[in-house]
Amino acid sequence: MSTRSGKIRVLLVDYDAVTRAGIAAILAAGSVAEVVGLADGVADFMPKFQTLTPEVIITNVQNHNGVDAVEITRLIKQTHPEVPVIVLTEDERDPFAINAVQAGISAYILRKNVSTEILGSIIKTVLETGSAVLSPSLMKTVVASLTKSANTSLAHSSGGEIRDLTPRELDALRLMATGASNQEIGQALGISHETTRKHVTRIIDKLGARSRTHASIISNHAAISGDG
Repeated sequence: MSTRSGKIRVLLVDYDAVTRAGIAAILAAGSVAEVVGLADGVADFMPKFQTLTPEVIITNVQNHNGVDAVEITRLIKQTHPEVPVIVLTEDERDPFAINAVQAGISAYILRKNVSTEILGSIIKTVLETGSAVLSPSLMKTVVASLTKSANTSLAHSSGGEIRDLTPRELDALRLMATGASNQEIGQALGISHETTRKHVTRIIDKLGARSRTHASIISNHAAISGDG
């Protein structure tokens, strides 16, 4: 449940105290969420999670003692799959991004892009819609790596077909596959934010995809993201 202030409850997991304080301050400056607990690794993460019952977890891609965001995500998804995990990274070509997506993270964003408005918007999106959010550059890294890897099962594990999409939805999917955000898709197609959101939701639903990232992988595998 939300805090008395009506803000979304966040548990922040990061080995660096300065970083924890910085993210907490960014959230405190907004009206969407607030940090209700701080953990520096998996040892005190689980006890605090159970006690504080946060709605969202934000963690660094790599924490100390060999524990990283992938392990934290897997731990929480075993018992509380509904709780979104947002991962912060400093590397646009982060090799951990692929494993994190497969583990079930809800958002993977560059630390340099974090602001009160952006982080608040991402928290609301992953909690309210269940959609995955990746920084465009990280989306490109994940999609390219997964579609080229031997593990192509993600590209085949949908319940729908590309041919089920309308021409407009295909246009939107092509842009999604490049890592474009909803705002960028809307600008490119000349449509409103709400129309863009509906297109993305319908695309994910029609393809039987797990997220927009999964939809992009399906798109690339079907080779529709190029010209024509």
